[in-house]
Amino acid sequence: MILAYQFWHWEVERVEVEPQKYLVRVHRWGKDLPEDEIVAHDDTYKGVMLEVSQEGRHFLNPVFWGYEIHDIVNVPPGKCLVLTRKFGKKIPLERLAEGDILARDGASEIDSERGIVHDVKLPGSYRLNPYAYSWQMEDAVQIGEDQVGVRILKVGKDPRELPVDPKRPRYVMPDGYRGVQQTVVRNGTYYLNPYVESITPIEVRSHRAQLSDIEFPSRDGFSLKPQVMVEYEVQRDKAAEILVRLTDEGILHQSDSTPQQQLQNEILQKVILPHIRGYARIEGSNFDARDFIIASAGPANEKASNPRERLQKALSEKVRSRCLELGIDIKAVLLGEMKPPADLADQISQRDLARVEQQKNTIRLGQYKEMQKLKSIEALKVQNREKVEAETRKKVATTLSQQNKQVEESKTQAGIGKCANPSRRGQIAGRGHRRQRQSGIGSNRIAE
Repeated sequence: MILAYQFWHWEVERVEVEPQKYLVRVHRWGKDLPEDEIVAHDDTYKGVMLEVSQEGRHFLNPVFWGYEIHDIVNVPPGKCLVLTRKFGKKIPLERLAEGDILARDGASEIDSERGIVHDVKLPGSYRLNPYAYSWQMEDAVQIGEDQVGVRILKVGKDPRELPVDPKRPRYVMPDGYRGVQQTVVRNGTYYLNPYVESITPIEVRSHRAQLSDIEFPSRDGFSLKPQVMVEYEVQRDKAAEILVRLTDEGILHQSDSTPQQQLQNEILQKVILPHIRGYARIEGSNFDARDFIIASAGPANEKASNPRERLQKALSEKVRSRCLELGIDIKAVLLGEMKPPADLADQISQRDLARVEQQKNTIRLGQYKEMQKLKSIEALKVQNREKVEAETRKKVATTLSQQNKQVEESKTQAGIGKCANPSRRGQIAGRGHRRQRQSGIGSNRIAE
């Protein structure tokens, strides 16, 4: 008998439950379960027992007990488990009519209500009775440092009970009432029951978007298409209202790097772009097209006026004030390259060519004037040199003439004195005639 008992106990009744598994017991004998109940309160009822057994060694008499072995439920980091209780009391219809769809806990687990359980299971390992609970895995909501979370409460007080207050925001609700909550949540990780509430991340960092579809008419009838760079950010305290007013499905698209992303960006398409297009037409029509191509300069003692900067400043002031009312803070509106129309570009090109040709002609004229000036200076130098040389020759000839004259006069006086001797008068006269001829020949040579 002892051997038979030992064999029965260790070979028939023994149940080994491996690690990472658990045991669900089924009682074969006892009272029938009440209507609409699927788990047994205790072992006096037959059916699936609510409590489960951990891994290890268990002894179950197969005559009285059946069992099932299930894998343990592992919830990884960044996930949570939402439970639905299959047993318990039904939720009263009055509470369901008020929007209260959550099952409340009783004094004991078996006395609780059936339905969606409010609290979620955080990352970890759990042994859940598959006949008592169903569950679904949900992602945790991550709110980054440059984000805020807009909280939408699905279970709570009825907002119709709120007193009328014209100062209360129209699109958000005070905390605790069903709807979009007025207070946003800070950055962090949130494990949420999607049947109770949801949190939508909203970026509040600064964004820069380049807009290439802005067009406005100028005062002189040309159509201009400037490149516009806009820098903006969502105000933290207005994030909840922006989500309600701009989105259709509760998701705010904030990417703006590509044209396709800009088409899906509700802030750009519904707030910023309409205001920039409108005010660009109004303010841009006060300028001529040529004003944006060539900046007009004022008087010498005034700073050069730039129509592009004036239009940029006007757009920033007008657009920023209107967008602030909607919760969008416009940091800057910058006007970049502005391509002129084809016909205006041709006129500008021809004018530039004419200006370049005029500059070349001006340079050539200056060069010719400099050359004429140099040639006149050289000719004047030659003329002055020749004049000096002529005057020098004249002075030398005059001096020699006077010297010869004095010499001849001296000789003549001396000759007259000697002519007093008659015997030598003819000889002296012949010498005088010969000297006069020589003196005349010398004077002619000097004059030449």
